[in-house]
Amino acid sequence: MFSMNEKVYAALSKNEVIKAACGTRIDHNGTPDGGTYPALYYGEISNVPALMADNMEKFTRLTIQVSILNDTGAFGELPKAVETVMLGLGFIKFSYNDLNWIDNGSRIYCKAMRYTIGGVNE
Repeated sequence: MFSMNEKVYAALSKNEVIKAACGTRIDHNGTPDGGTYPALYYGEISNVPALMADNMEKFTRLTIQVSILNDTGAFGELPKAVETVMLGLGFIKFSYNDLNWIDNGSRIYCKAMRYTIGGVNE
């Protein structure tokens, strides 16, 4: 059985828009290729019980953040492509944030896109 991170990676890496823009710069919880942009990374930021019964988790809520990094601030079609992939996996939008910072004298732009999904535990 595949983990949700594996499912997210498989879906993101197969999307033609994402593949054309990022190539192999898609990674779990890190920035691949050390500063080549655009890059996309994703990771689980929350996994909490949403329903308990008989001292067991019956339902959990998982939140995954997909971050698009670049050095121009122009994200093009990448956010829409990520949204299409994540909604197709059954997630719903939780929040989007635009961030930027200075790294070694260069400005880095980030669109942080959070998605949540609930699931029944087995």
